[in-house]
Amino acid sequence: MWLIMKVFLLQILAFLLFGGDIYCQASTRRLTFVVKEASYTRLCSTKNILTVNGQFPGPTIYAKKGETIIVDVYNKGKENITIHWHGVSMPRYPWTDGPDDWTRNTVHGAIIVYPKNGTKYPFPKPNAEIPIILGQWWKSDANVVRDEALATGADPNASDSLLINGQPGDLFPCSKSAIVQYRGYYTPSSPLSLPYLPTYNDTNASVQVHGRPPKLSRCGTSLQCPIEPSTKLIYTVEYQTPKNGTEVRVLEYNSTVEIVFQGTNLIAGTHHPMHLHGYSFYVVGWGFGNLIKIRTHCTTIWWISLQSTISVPTKGWATIRFEASNPGVWFMHCHVERHQTWGMDTAFIVKMVNTQKLKCCLRHLTCHHVEATKN
Repeated sequence: MWLIMKVFLLQILAFLLFGGDIYCQASTRRLTFVVKEASYTRLCSTKNILTVNGQFPGPTIYAKKGETIIVDVYNKGKENITIHWHGVSMPRYPWTDGPDDWTRNTVHGAIIVYPKNGTKYPFPKPNAEIPIILGQWWKSDANVVRDEALATGADPNASDSLLINGQPGDLFPCSKSAIVQYRGYYTPSSPLSLPYLPTYNDTNASVQVHGRPPKLSRCGTSLQCPIEPSTKLIYTVEYQTPKNGTEVRVLEYNSTVEIVFQGTNLIAGTHHPMHLHGYSFYVVGWGFGNLIKIRTHCTTIWWISLQSTISVPTKGWATIRFEASNPGVWFMHCHVERHQTWGMDTAFIVKMVNTQKLKCCLRHLTCHHVEATKN
């Protein structure tokens, strides 16, 4: 009996020593997202909106570098949805980078990736971390706002409120008049001097304040920025009426692509947030006026992190560079929805390797609400 108990205790000890370590080092986690309608009240009115697990904004995903996250998404809403992941690489899976038909009224959440155990942050470790998620709120149904814009040809109605972490700003009843009683001599108050802040589209603000954007530490990171581009593309960002059917570009697999966005509109110009699906890229240069020549080596841009959206400044330019290593058809567009409806978008076709075909696992899905017209 004592021998059996001894063997049993040794098995428990072995599990605690080795099995517990395997559990702590687990590299795969599974999450469940249930998309469903829920009632929310903002701006003194209540309406049903899509939520993830009943939360608005949606839940935040926390992970460490190298972990595998499996997310099971169940749609219990009334319409089809797409889940679009920013900053997450999904190579050879182009149908996951969903269209942005609903980006004006999204169910959004954050993804936070921590360094591996034993590695350093690529920047000074913060004392605290608070995700700040910016959003918008319409009192009307988002579908009504969209349909009105399509019917009139005008811009969609502006949102009734901007949200920070799902909440509008505090409202206070204010008045310039007041009943006050003073003792002694009354000295009229002077208006407060407010600091001058950059405008919302001042893309040069960080350079003006700091002299250059902040650097990232090289510790625990590796830079794989393409050195010399093999394909150079120049896109003018303007409001001229383009020809129907913007041509797509066919890119060779593993070619290095450099794109120059040149803002040329002189009347009512604005910035353009250009977003590329399927890739993250390096910003190798930007400025104001017309680009004459750019001579940038990767050693001068080691402080820049990968990103998927670049704001082309008003009457200025921006240059990005990436390696076309993800086969498929990838959309590139301005994230101002009105500009996109005017045709400020295109697509890249990245060739396969050795005529290899991608196997799509979504054969059971069908397309709805698609109308074709013949001119």
